[in-house]
Amino acid sequence: MLLFIFHFVTLFCLSHAWKGCMEVGVKLNSPNSWIDASKTSNAEECFLWCRLTETCLAFTWFSNQHTNSNLRGHCVLINEIGGHVQNEFATSGRLQDCPVTIQPPIVIPNYWTGEPGEQWTEEEALIVKAKLYMVLNSGGTVTNEYLGLHPDVLRPANYMIPNAPKMLRLGFHSCLRYSDGLDGGGCDGCLNPAGMGNVANCTVQNSNPDVKYTDNNGLGFTADILEEIYTNPEFPHGAVIMEESLATTRKTRADLWAFAASVAIEWGVDRNNEACEGEIMNKCSHLQFGTPECKLSLSRPLEFKTGRTDCKPSERLEKRWQTDRKEVQPNAQGNGRETTDYFQDNFGLSGRESVALLGGAHSFGTFNHANSMFKYDWTRKQTHFLNNQLFRHIAMKPQYFSNCGSHDWTLVGDHLGQPAETRWLVRANKCGYGMGPFQWTHWYHRCPASNTCAGLSQDESVTERWPIHEYPEDPRDCENQHCREEDERAEPDTPARCCDNLGEGQKCKEGCMKFIANDETALSVDVGFYLDFQVDNITGRPHGCPVFDDQHSAHWGSAGPVDCPKQMYAPEGEPLHLVVEEFADYQNLWIDDFIPAFEQMVANGIPEEDLQAGPTRWWGAECNQQYVQKLGKIWVCQ
Repeated sequence: MLLFIFHFVTLFCLSHAWKGCMEVGVKLNSPNSWIDASKTSNAEECFLWCRLTETCLAFTWFSNQHTNSNLRGHCVLINEIGGHVQNEFATSGRLQDCPVTIQPPIVIPNYWTGEPGEQWTEEEALIVKAKLYMVLNSGGTVTNEYLGLHPDVLRPANYMIPNAPKMLRLGFHSCLRYSDGLDGGGCDGCLNPAGMGNVANCTVQNSNPDVKYTDNNGLGFTADILEEIYTNPEFPHGAVIMEESLATTRKTRADLWAFAASVAIEWGVDRNNEACEGEIMNKCSHLQFGTPECKLSLSRPLEFKTGRTDCKPSERLEKRWQTDRKEVQPNAQGNGRETTDYFQDNFGLSGRESVALLGGAHSFGTFNHANSMFKYDWTRKQTHFLNNQLFRHIAMKPQYFSNCGSHDWTLVGDHLGQPAETRWLVRANKCGYGMGPFQWTHWYHRCPASNTCAGLSQDESVTERWPIHEYPEDPRDCENQHCREEDERAEPDTPARCCDNLGEGQKCKEGCMKFIANDETALSVDVGFYLDFQVDNITGRPHGCPVFDDQHSAHWGSAGPVDCPKQMYAPEGEPLHLVVEEFADYQNLWIDDFIPAFEQMVANGIPEEDLQAGPTRWWGAECNQQYVQKLGKIWVCQ
């Protein structure tokens, strides 16, 4: 209903301004960077968005038929016109040609009360969990149902479809403080839409603004799906129906988002433990399968509390989960000290809790280059599992490379079949003006995987290796061989004779081993908990270590193996690098710190007296599809 009202009011207000206001087939250029480039349904909405943006003087809207997929349906706002060109897919206009004052769309906060959310019943929690499980297991089906209910909404790209990591990320971003210092903020069921819908275009190198602070890009459709669950008791149709919606029973969206993030954690823990019992996901098994540390055993269940208050809906924005207040976003390329201080200042977390929360959450999910200009996975082929795997990477623990191809899953290590020694390489992604963003690539000193000799079955794998070169020592024999910087961006071909005449126990010739990177990366905020380095305040380029400052030019494109000292920052007396090493070795110690840190995160900014103990039976409840008379096969949790 709200969306209908928005379009009706928009079109009514534009009816007198439309003629002569826009030119079809014209694209405006600007000597300055775009103010914004977000998706809108049509040129009229683009015009309205420009009207509502303080510095916008003109705009161009690109139709959904544009040959460049990165521009389809996008509204580009500019603050200075630098000429124009003909473009059959563009519609452009200048505000000075549209003198009619346009009123912003009417937003009817028909369920916003400004009060803490009512408590949930056990039954409500189980029903909502079933709905969320359908989203997590059948995201495409749920997306199609949503688009059928909202035919004016553009189909999202596949990377926008909700999943468990996105729900966990939404839980974090919805709990950020606001930069205006006014009351509110924290976990209030709202996101600032600035930057949402932006698609990175790095086809021309070093041509985009440098990445510093994160934004909420990529979370819009997840918020839309949760909003439908919040307001529509029958959505999605493949799950249990509620008698009344959460909205009409005075629950808050903020509590729903906290609950969705909590369910995402349980989902990730369950996927981890199922893989430890032998379940294969996407042709790959668990890297720690068969080891005592594989399964997670929580000392207590996660506690869900209710009582959060939603932000007041903005009269300037279309959706009720959107706010025009600016959030205090973290620096995506910050170092360990800056990141730790951010979590202390904005969430009240200790250094240990900060490491547990961020490193654990980042083990789960993947980078989306279109959203952020970062690439690949934190944990290659392990992205369904919430666990301590990323800590093992950060601490450079010896491990096998997970080789998941069209054939059987295999593990690849050194020439003797042992876990490979690992180090870090830093690469410039060359999207931003300063060559950034800069991303850390996990290097394995191992045999190539592109052969039939190097792979091991899990039964053949071992947990220890010898020798171990203590960091920062280079595991290569650089005194007796030329050690060039190896910057492979994909699995290399196996050199001739690497698999010929191998001795007993050999998996490749020793001389065939080299540093190989294959789709496994991290951020400065991750590795900064373990290694001490500085970053440029504008470009994010790391510096302050010999490999960055002494061994390369000032404009290096890649640098490694990294030789920074270990992170000694100890805000509570415990050096952060020791926390990382502990979590890398003992994942049950990590999860027992992660759970309370998460609970504190989703209570951020909420008065303690408002929070009430929530339902408890949802945690551990089994969710599956069952046949229910008159409803068919639906998701049920019990």
